[in-house]
Amino acid sequence: MFSKKSGMSIVPLLIIFVIVAMLLIGVMRFGSHYIDFSTITGVMESLPADQVHTMRLPEIRDVIEKRLKINNIRDLNVRNIIKLDRDKESTRLRVQYEIRDSLFYNIDIVLKFDETFQYK
Repeated sequence: MFSKKSGMSIVPLLIIFVIVAMLLIGVMRFGSHYIDFSTITGVMESLPADQVHTMRLPEIRDVIEKRLKINNIRDLNVRNIIKLDRDKESTRLRVQYEIRDSLFYNIDIVLKFDETFQYK
């Protein structure tokens, strides 16, 4: 007479909802930092390789800073994140920085970005 009902009760449904919500918050909060790093990588790769080796460090920083402003990346100081290493044959620019962002109350996440670009 009575059929046995099957399905998910409210407690497992709420647990799944909380897990999905936490994942979405993480993607929304930290995804923009990875997009910014991808943009910085694109700017560094688009520098003219034949001119970078002859340019001075302040000139290189000015060019990069202008390109980052065009791409709406304004919260990073170019002088703090770019290091120059030059020898007779090539120039290496290292982009290295970290971002600390809070996830919940007293839980923070540290994102480290580090990439080296070589120009000959």
